[in-house]
Amino acid sequence: MKHHIFILFVVFQLFNSALYSQDGRLSRPSLMPILYNPALSGNFDGLVNVGTGSSWQRNNNNKVAHQFSSVDLHIKRSRNQDTESLDDSRNSDDSKKDSLDEKNRYVGITLANYSYGKDLFGIYPNKNPINANFFSASVSYNFYLTADHVHSMGFGLQGVYASANLNEQRGAYDKEISGGGFGWADLLAPGTTVRSNPGYIDVNFGTYYRYTVPNVQFEFGVAGYHYTKPKFSLKEPGSDTKVQRARNVVHSSIELT
Repeated sequence: MKHHIFILFVVFQLFNSALYSQDGRLSRPSLMPILYNPALSGNFDGLVNVGTGSSWQRNNNNKVAHQFSSVDLHIKRSRNQDTESLDDSRNSDDSKKDSLDEKNRYVGITLANYSYGKDLFGIYPNKNPINANFFSASVSYNFYLTADHVHSMGFGLQGVYASANLNEQRGAYDKEISGGGFGWADLLAPGTTVRSNPGYIDVNFGTYYRYTVPNVQFEFGVAGYHYTKPKFSLKEPGSDTKVQRARNVVHSSIELT
């Protein structure tokens, strides 16, 4: 019995002393599908999906807090029951097919915000030179291609407004734990130069195709980001300003039930 207690104690200490993991925003993108395809907005069972999360990162140079929150809506198209009851001349098979089609068509709407630098919970002091906010709104239209519901697809569009506040007096910049979204350049007088509120607007898009049969679902999608080439660099006045590089995303999945 004592040996079992000792083994359990050792295992507990191993887990207790090394609880490290990747940043969820990067290692688990499936938790927020609009990060890789705006067409997946509203892609869940139910009507409303609300989520929030925080992470705190640190290294030898600095500490940076990250916060994220989102509201995802799944809006179904429903039949007008009064009109249906009055239309007695309609063929019952056609009525049933139309009902199924309208029931399974839906519009997705997602509002999300990601920020880093300033910690809303006060766990980390605000020592990151960049405090950034990213507000996004995504909308998708999803529909069936065939009456048997085997083939379906969707289109999505996303708008993003990014803003940043820069103050090197807060602390040292560290690319490893900073949240990104803005390009950094060394200032002429580190620790004394203060600039505020640079920002940009970005537009992204995507589509997907889905094949569904009993016990199997296959999905293939593509998306494009930063095709508007927004200027995102934090530079000294008068210097060249870089733009976001276009990012293409291709994803696929097979679900077995």
